[in-house]
Amino acid sequence: MNLDAWKKFGYNLSIILHLKRQIVDDTLKPQGFTRSEWQTLAWLYAFDYSCTQQKIQEYLAIDRAHLTRILDRLEKKGMISRKINPLDKRGRIVSVDSKSRKAVEKIYKALVEIDNKLFQKVSLKDKKLFFDVLEKVRLNIEAEHKKCFD
Repeated sequence: MNLDAWKKFGYNLSIILHLKRQIVDDTLKPQGFTRSEWQTLAWLYAFDYSCTQQKIQEYLAIDRAHLTRILDRLEKKGMISRKINPLDKRGRIVSVDSKSRKAVEKIYKALVEIDNKLFQKVSLKDKKLFFDVLEKVRLNIEAEHKKCFD
């Protein structure tokens, strides 16, 4: 890939992600969530409200100590609980408490609304093409780097 192609793909992807995170941060800050907290809760939502601590760490690409601090804050807020993983006693299962599911669903709904706004001037045909291409790129990455998204 030459430099011009990188500017079209890598640069734009990076800028879009950066700007989207800022929009989400601004939207969710009044609800009392930091970026690392809403990202963690969004992954838990994606995994049907429960996941190993290690899997969250891999998806967020952060170290164990950082994730532990995030989970400590979420636990203090009453959003999550941690239990010993019965399949690996060294690990933990992180779950969204039933009383907190509405808050997590509200976060996810905000993320969907933001995405809808970002794509409001994009035709259905262009959206489909865009998502099809992203899917192919993701599959290429997964094929090259089997460790990603196990």
